[in-house]
Amino acid sequence: MYLEIYPDIIFIINFAIDFILLLLLKMICKRSTSTGRLLLAAAAGGLIAMVVGIFPWMNVFIRFFIMNVSASVIMLLIAYGISSRAEFIRQLICLYLLTYFLGGFINSIYYHSSFRIKLIRLGSLISSNLTWKAVALCIAIACPAFFLGLWLFRRANSKRRQTLDTELILGDMRVSTKGLVDTGNCLYDPVFRRPVIIIERMLLMDLMPAEQYESLLAINKLIADKGQESASLELPANCEQMDTLPFKLRFIPYRSVGRQNGILLGLVLDKVLVRQGKDAICNEKVTAAICDDVLSVCNDYHVILHKELL
Repeated sequence: MYLEIYPDIIFIINFAIDFILLLLLKMICKRSTSTGRLLLAAAAGGLIAMVVGIFPWMNVFIRFFIMNVSASVIMLLIAYGISSRAEFIRQLICLYLLTYFLGGFINSIYYHSSFRIKLIRLGSLISSNLTWKAVALCIAIACPAFFLGLWLFRRANSKRRQTLDTELILGDMRVSTKGLVDTGNCLYDPVFRRPVIIIERMLLMDLMPAEQYESLLAINKLIADKGQESASLELPANCEQMDTLPFKLRFIPYRSVGRQNGILLGLVLDKVLVRQGKDAICNEKVTAAICDDVLSVCNDYHVILHKELL
Protein backbone atom coordinates (compact mmCIF):
# COMPACT_ATOMS: atom_id res chain seq x y z
CA MET A 1 0.00 0.00 0.00
CA TYR A 2 1.30 3.43 -0.98
CA LEU A 3 1.21 6.12 1.75
CA GLU A 4 2.09 9.73 0.95
CA ILE A 5 3.19 11.88 3.92
CA TYR A 6 3.75 15.64 3.99
CA PRO A 7 6.11 16.38 6.93
CA ASP A 8 5.82 20.16 6.44
CA ILE A 9 2.02 20.05 6.77
CA ILE A 10 2.30 17.88 9.91
CA PHE A 11 4.76 20.35 11.41
CA ILE A 12 2.71 23.47 10.60
CA ILE A 13 -0.57 22.06 11.95
CA ASN A 14 0.95 20.74 15.17
CA PHE A 15 2.99 23.92 15.64
CA ALA A 16 -0.15 26.07 15.44
CA ILE A 17 -2.20 23.83 17.76
CA ASP A 18 0.64 23.50 20.30
CA PHE A 19 1.12 27.27 20.39
CA ILE A 20 -2.60 27.81 21.05
CA LEU A 21 -2.55 25.18 23.82
CA LEU A 22 0.52 26.69 25.51
CA LEU A 23 -0.96 30.18 25.26
CA LEU A 24 -4.21 29.01 26.88
CA LEU A 25 -2.21 27.20 29.56
CA LYS A 26 -0.30 30.41 30.30
CA MET A 27 -3.58 32.30 30.79
CA ILE A 28 -5.18 29.60 32.97
CA CYS A 29 -2.18 28.81 35.19
CA LYS A 30 -1.08 32.47 35.24
CA ARG A 31 2.51 31.62 34.38
CA SER A 32 4.97 34.27 33.23
CA THR A 33 6.98 33.43 30.11
CA SER A 34 8.01 35.07 26.88
CA THR A 35 6.40 34.65 23.47
CA GLY A 36 9.72 33.39 22.14
CA ARG A 37 9.75 30.48 24.57
CA LEU A 38 6.16 29.61 23.65
CA LEU A 39 7.07 29.62 19.95
CA LEU A 40 10.15 27.49 20.63
CA ALA A 41 8.13 24.99 22.67
CA ALA A 42 5.44 24.81 19.98
CA ALA A 43 8.16 24.24 17.36
CA ALA A 44 9.56 21.38 19.45
CA GLY A 45 6.11 19.81 19.65
CA GLY A 46 5.61 20.19 15.90
CA LEU A 47 9.04 18.68 15.22
CA ILE A 48 8.30 15.64 17.41
CA ALA A 49 4.94 15.14 15.66
CA MET A 50 6.65 15.40 12.28
CA VAL A 51 9.26 12.77 13.18
CA VAL A 52 6.59 10.41 14.48
CA GLY A 53 4.48 11.00 11.36
CA ILE A 54 7.37 10.00 9.08
CA PHE A 55 7.33 6.53 10.65
CA PRO A 56 3.68 5.42 10.51
CA TRP A 57 4.63 1.78 11.19
CA MET A 58 5.99 2.69 14.63
CA ASN A 59 4.72 0.63 17.59
CA VAL A 60 1.49 2.09 18.95
CA PHE A 61 2.72 2.15 22.55
CA ILE A 62 5.96 3.88 21.60
CA ARG A 63 4.00 6.37 19.51
CA PHE A 64 1.64 7.04 22.42
CA PHE A 65 4.53 7.59 24.85
CA ILE A 66 6.40 9.94 22.54
CA MET A 67 3.38 12.02 21.48
CA ASN A 68 1.43 12.15 24.76
CA VAL A 69 4.15 12.04 27.42
CA SER A 70 7.56 13.01 26.11
CA ALA A 71 6.32 15.82 23.85
CA SER A 72 4.19 17.34 26.63
CA VAL A 73 7.05 17.28 29.14
CA ILE A 74 9.53 18.77 26.68
CA MET A 75 7.13 21.57 25.65
CA LEU A 76 6.39 22.50 29.29
CA LEU A 77 10.09 22.56 30.20
CA ILE A 78 10.89 24.81 27.24
CA ALA A 79 7.90 27.12 27.71
CA TYR A 80 7.88 27.56 31.49
CA GLY A 81 11.18 26.19 32.76
CA ILE A 82 11.77 24.01 35.80
CA SER A 83 9.26 24.50 38.61
CA SER A 84 8.21 22.54 41.68
CA ARG A 85 6.93 18.99 41.19
CA ALA A 86 3.40 19.88 42.27
CA GLU A 87 3.26 22.89 39.93
CA PHE A 88 4.63 20.86 37.02
CA ILE A 89 2.04 18.10 37.53
CA ARG A 90 -0.67 20.76 37.70
CA GLN A 91 0.50 22.25 34.39
CA LEU A 92 0.67 18.79 32.79
CA ILE A 93 -2.90 17.93 33.85
CA CYS A 94 -4.17 21.29 32.58
CA LEU A 95 -2.39 20.72 29.26
CA TYR A 96 -4.03 17.31 28.86
CA LEU A 97 -7.47 18.73 29.67
CA LEU A 98 -7.01 21.61 27.24
CA THR A 99 -5.87 19.17 24.53
CA TYR A 100 -8.92 16.99 25.14
CA PHE A 101 -11.43 19.84 24.98
CA LEU A 102 -9.76 21.67 22.09
CA GLY A 103 -9.44 18.45 20.09
CA GLY A 104 -13.08 17.62 20.68
CA PHE A 105 -14.11 21.13 19.69
CA ILE A 106 -12.13 21.01 16.44
CA ASN A 107 -13.41 17.54 15.55
CA SER A 108 -17.02 18.50 16.20
CA ILE A 109 -16.72 21.52 13.90
CA TYR A 110 -14.82 19.64 11.22
CA TYR A 111 -16.95 16.49 11.03
CA HIS A 112 -20.40 17.74 12.08
CA SER A 113 -20.68 20.94 10.07
CA SER A 114 -20.15 22.19 6.54
CA PHE A 115 -16.82 23.69 7.54
CA ARG A 116 -14.93 20.69 6.15
CA ILE A 117 -16.43 21.12 2.67
CA LYS A 118 -15.75 24.87 2.70
CA LEU A 119 -12.19 24.24 3.82
CA ILE A 120 -11.58 21.77 1.00
CA ARG A 121 -13.02 24.19 -1.55
CA LEU A 122 -10.95 27.04 -0.13
CA GLY A 123 -7.82 24.91 -0.27
CA SER A 124 -8.39 23.97 -3.89
CA LEU A 125 -9.10 27.60 -4.76
CA ILE A 126 -5.99 28.87 -3.03
CA SER A 127 -3.76 26.17 -4.49
CA SER A 128 -5.04 26.85 -8.00
CA ASN A 129 -5.00 30.69 -8.01
CA LEU A 130 -2.17 31.67 -5.68
CA THR A 131 1.53 31.42 -6.33
CA TRP A 132 4.22 30.80 -3.72
CA LYS A 133 5.31 34.43 -4.05
CA ALA A 134 1.82 35.61 -3.10
CA VAL A 135 1.73 33.23 -0.11
CA ALA A 136 5.16 34.45 1.06
CA LEU A 137 4.01 38.06 0.69
CA CYS A 138 0.89 37.38 2.80
CA ILE A 139 3.00 35.77 5.53
CA ALA A 140 5.49 38.66 5.42
CA ILE A 141 2.63 41.12 5.97
CA ALA A 142 0.67 39.07 8.50
CA CYS A 143 3.55 38.28 10.89
CA PRO A 144 4.62 41.90 11.58
CA ALA A 145 0.95 42.90 11.89
CA PHE A 146 0.37 40.14 14.45
CA PHE A 147 3.38 41.09 16.58
CA LEU A 148 2.48 44.78 16.34
CA GLY A 149 -1.03 44.04 17.60
CA LEU A 150 0.39 41.88 20.38
CA TRP A 151 2.79 44.68 21.41
CA LEU A 152 -0.02 47.25 21.45
CA PHE A 153 -2.19 44.94 23.53
CA ARG A 154 0.58 44.37 26.07
CA ARG A 155 1.34 48.07 26.29
CA ALA A 156 -2.32 48.92 26.91
CA ASN A 157 -2.64 46.10 29.43
CA SER A 158 0.52 47.10 31.31
CA LYS A 159 -0.97 50.51 32.12
CA ARG A 160 -3.73 48.91 34.14
CA ARG A 161 -2.94 48.43 37.77
CA GLN A 162 -4.49 45.28 39.13
CA THR A 163 -5.28 45.27 42.83
CA LEU A 164 -6.50 42.17 44.65
CA ASP A 165 -8.11 41.57 48.02
CA THR A 166 -5.31 40.50 50.36
CA GLU A 167 -5.43 39.16 53.89
CA LEU A 168 -2.36 39.10 56.16
CA ILE A 169 -2.33 36.61 59.03
CA LEU A 170 0.10 36.60 61.97
CA GLY A 171 -0.82 34.31 64.83
CA ASP A 172 -4.42 35.02 65.82
CA MET A 173 -4.39 38.48 64.22
CA ARG A 174 -5.40 39.23 60.64
CA VAL A 175 -5.75 42.30 58.44
CA SER A 176 -7.73 42.66 55.21
CA THR A 177 -6.41 45.14 52.69
CA LYS A 178 -5.64 45.65 48.99
CA GLY A 179 -2.52 44.32 47.28
CA LEU A 180 -0.99 45.59 44.05
CA VAL A 181 0.15 42.99 41.51
CA ASP A 182 3.56 44.40 40.59
CA THR A 183 5.80 42.44 38.22
CA GLY A 184 8.61 44.83 39.14
CA ASN A 185 8.81 43.46 42.68
CA CYS A 186 11.90 41.24 42.51
CA LEU A 187 12.68 41.04 46.23
CA TYR A 188 13.75 37.67 47.63
CA ASP A 189 14.80 36.38 51.02
CA PRO A 190 18.62 36.24 50.70
CA VAL A 191 18.86 33.04 52.79
CA PHE A 192 15.92 30.89 51.64
CA ARG A 193 15.36 32.57 48.23
CA ARG A 194 11.64 32.96 48.86
CA PRO A 195 9.63 35.82 47.32
CA VAL A 196 9.05 38.88 49.51
CA ILE A 197 6.03 41.19 49.62
CA ILE A 198 6.09 44.82 50.78
CA ILE A 199 3.62 46.14 53.35
CA GLU A 200 3.03 49.55 54.90
CA ARG A 201 4.22 49.93 58.47
CA MET A 202 0.77 51.06 59.68
CA LEU A 203 -0.69 47.61 58.93
CA LEU A 204 1.44 46.16 61.71
CA MET A 205 -0.62 47.98 64.33
CA ASP A 206 -3.52 45.60 63.57
CA LEU A 207 -1.30 42.51 63.36
CA MET A 208 0.34 42.59 66.78
CA PRO A 209 -0.01 44.04 70.29
CA ALA A 210 1.24 47.56 70.95
CA GLU A 211 4.30 46.32 72.88
CA GLN A 212 5.48 44.16 70.00
CA TYR A 213 4.80 46.98 67.55
CA GLU A 214 6.95 49.38 69.57
CA SER A 215 9.74 46.79 69.79
CA LEU A 216 9.64 46.31 66.04
CA LEU A 217 9.86 50.06 65.47
CA ALA A 218 12.86 50.21 67.79
CA ILE A 219 14.62 47.49 65.79
CA ASN A 220 13.82 49.31 62.57
CA LYS A 221 15.28 52.52 64.02
CA LEU A 222 18.47 50.70 65.04
CA ILE A 223 18.90 49.48 61.49
CA ALA A 224 18.38 52.99 60.14
CA ASP A 225 20.88 54.44 62.65
CA LYS A 226 23.42 51.77 61.76
CA GLY A 227 23.26 52.87 58.16
CA GLN A 228 21.57 51.00 55.37
CA GLU A 229 24.35 51.83 52.96
CA SER A 230 26.52 49.19 54.61
CA ALA A 231 24.21 46.47 53.24
CA SER A 232 25.09 44.28 56.22
CA LEU A 233 22.70 41.43 56.94
CA GLU A 234 23.86 40.87 60.52
CA LEU A 235 21.49 41.62 63.38
CA PRO A 236 22.51 44.43 65.75
CA ALA A 237 24.30 42.88 68.70
CA ASN A 238 22.71 45.22 71.26
CA CYS A 239 19.16 44.73 70.05
CA GLU A 240 17.38 43.46 73.17
CA GLN A 241 13.95 43.76 71.55
CA MET A 242 14.75 40.74 69.38
CA ASP A 243 14.18 38.35 72.28
CA THR A 244 10.71 39.73 73.03
CA LEU A 245 9.19 39.12 69.62
CA PRO A 246 7.38 35.79 68.94
CA PHE A 247 7.87 35.98 65.16
CA LYS A 248 10.94 35.70 62.96
CA LEU A 249 12.66 38.71 61.42
CA ARG A 250 14.53 38.96 58.15
CA PHE A 251 16.86 41.48 56.52
CA ILE A 252 15.99 42.07 52.86
CA PRO A 253 18.64 43.73 50.65
CA TYR A 254 17.43 45.93 47.80
CA ARG A 255 18.54 48.44 45.21
CA SER A 256 16.65 51.46 43.98
CA VAL A 257 17.20 54.71 42.11
CA GLY A 258 19.57 56.86 44.14
CA ARG A 259 20.51 54.02 46.52
CA GLN A 260 23.07 51.43 45.54
CA ASN A 261 22.55 49.13 48.53
CA GLY A 262 19.81 49.20 51.14
CA ILE A 263 18.17 46.94 53.69
CA LEU A 264 14.51 46.54 54.59
CA LEU A 265 13.41 44.96 57.84
CA GLY A 266 10.95 42.13 57.30
CA LEU A 267 8.92 39.71 59.38
CA VAL A 268 7.62 36.25 58.51
CA LEU A 269 3.83 36.16 58.29
CA ASP A 270 2.03 32.89 58.98
CA LYS A 271 -0.22 33.19 55.92
CA VAL A 272 -1.04 35.54 53.08
CA LEU A 273 -4.39 35.05 51.32
CA VAL A 274 -4.84 36.60 47.88
CA ARG A 275 -8.35 36.50 46.41
CA GLN A 276 -8.92 36.53 42.65
CA GLY A 277 -12.66 36.54 42.09
CA LYS A 278 -14.06 33.38 43.69
CA ASP A 279 -10.62 31.77 43.99
CA ALA A 280 -8.21 32.29 46.88
CA ILE A 281 -4.47 31.60 46.87
CA CYS A 282 -2.95 30.78 50.25
CA ASN A 283 0.79 31.19 50.82
CA GLU A 284 2.36 30.18 54.11
CA LYS A 285 5.46 31.60 55.81
CA VAL A 286 5.71 34.68 53.61
CA THR A 287 8.32 37.31 54.36
CA ALA A 288 6.88 40.85 54.41
CA ALA A 289 9.29 43.77 54.09
CA ILE A 290 8.21 46.82 56.09
CA CYS A 291 7.96 50.15 54.28
CA ASP A 292 7.82 53.35 56.33
CA ASP A 293 6.34 55.35 53.46
CA VAL A 294 2.83 55.26 51.99
CA LEU A 295 2.78 52.91 49.00
CA SER A 296 -0.16 54.56 47.21
CA VAL A 297 -0.84 58.28 47.19
CA CYS A 298 -4.47 57.58 46.30
CA ASN A 299 -4.75 54.98 49.08
CA ASP A 300 -5.63 52.29 46.51
CA TYR A 301 -3.44 49.58 48.05
CA HIS A 302 -1.23 48.99 51.07
CA VAL A 303 0.65 45.86 49.96
CA ILE A 304 2.87 45.16 46.95
CA LEU A 305 2.55 41.50 46.02
CA HIS A 306 5.18 39.29 44.42
CA LYS A 307 4.39 37.66 41.07
CA GLU A 308 5.47 34.21 42.30
CA LEU A 309 2.81 34.23 45.02
CA LEU A 310 -0.03 34.34 42.47
